Amino acid sequence: MHEEYIEEMVRTTCTEIGWFTSNLTNLCLEQGLDTATLLCFPYYTKTWNRDWEDIPWVKYPVLLLCSLGYSKQSRREFMHPANRARDKKPEKEKIVVWR
Repeated sequence: MHEEYIEEMVRTTCTEIGWFTSNLTNLCLEQGLDTATLLCFPYYTKTWNRDWEDIPWVKYPVLLLCSLGYSKQSRREFMHPANRARDKKPEKEKIVVWR
């Protein structure tokens, strides 16, 4: 990998990752698999690896984490009722209407 170009490649790489993840998620959902993506993790241009020291095989900045599989319960099923009321993520039936 051309480490000296990492900062320059991040924008286009993130776009490609988004396209790939969108397609992968759609294929998984068609097969009944649950998916989740996570962007809330340390990413610092010069010191990105300081918070990834526990995972020595991570050699380059992590841009997206994606998990796929079968869940036993959804996030909302184990949330405290007060938190569930403040949860801003709408159910998929409110976002997508299949015709």
